[in-house]
Amino acid sequence: MVYLIATHRISSRDVTLKYVVNGITKTSIINIYWFFIPLFCIYLSIPLLASVSKEKKQYVYLYMVVLCFICNICIPFFVNVFNLEFEFPIFISVGSGYIIYLLIGYLLSKNDLSLGIRCVIYVLSVLGLLVHIIGTYKASINAGYIINTYKGYNNLPCVIYSVGVFVFIKNISEKITSDLFWKVINYLSKYTFCVYLMQWFIMDFIRNNISFINIYSMWYRLGAPVFIYAVCMVLTIIMRRIPIIRNIVP
Repeated sequence: MVYLIATHRISSRDVTLKYVVNGITKTSIINIYWFFIPLFCIYLSIPLLASVSKEKKQYVYLYMVVLCFICNICIPFFVNVFNLEFEFPIFISVGSGYIIYLLIGYLLSKNDLSLGIRCVIYVLSVLGLLVHIIGTYKASINAGYIINTYKGYNNLPCVIYSVGVFVFIKNISEKITSDLFWKVINYLSKYTFCVYLMQWFIMDFIRNNISFINIYSMWYRLGAPVFIYAVCMVLTIIMRRIPIIRNIVP
């Protein structure tokens, strides 16, 4: 809010109790912080999921994943894509929202997949990514605005290629034995949360103050993440050395 006031995006007179509460719960002050709300909801759900006995976790979680994947993700996706004129009334509430990612992540982290299964996952992941990109592009070009049929974190394409990314990183990381590589990764990992918190401000500054940079260009999209990560790291290192301020820096 201080930043938005300082950059004349909002007036201090606009900062009422209602504005603050709605800004936090609806994440309308900084929109990329939407991630915290579903994350907190997942945290609140973990004690219930953790209460499942260890010997039953695999079966209970697999059952929930299969059921929710079919009923909550696959069927609604195909109904929407093919404009099928019927209502599917079965929605599994216990696995709604982002809970399915938690369950899938647990299952994938606890089980080693065969090469054949991994290959199938990779092929489906590539197809899912292509459907997301090409489907959204074609539908949006024809409509003249962004069509969300193939978009969304709880939509079939995203769930599929998210699984592929997870499996790929898990499998490849087990084969990397370089101490230097893991030292670099562990060092960078100390700044990931700070990068997430600060990235919007860097991007907003670039968008509004550096006119010669085309933020929609492919070069910016590919190069900016490296630059922004480095800037956020430097700012974090500096803030962690300043008394008082370092106490609020994660």
